[in-house]
Amino acid sequence: MAEKQKILVVDDEPEIREVLQMMLSSEGYEITEACNAQEAVEKASGKDLVILDIMMPFMDGMTCLREMRTRHINTPVI
Repeated sequence: MAEKQKILVVDDEPEIREVLQMMLSSEGYEITEACNAQEAVEKASGKDLVILDIMMPFMDGMTCLREMRTRHINTPVI
């Protein structure tokens, strides 16, 4: 049996994370959620894809992406 692809969903709105988690899980993906950019940086390693919100409080998505790249986390991000 093939290993599930791992996706990190990052959004400060719980409803958006919940909808994405339900939809992607039903398609067979393993979903991890993060509610802010700092948490995203901590959880991004080892994922196959990151779905990243741009407009978040404290640290926006672009700053989060730069921090991931600084830490050599080269996971694809949309």
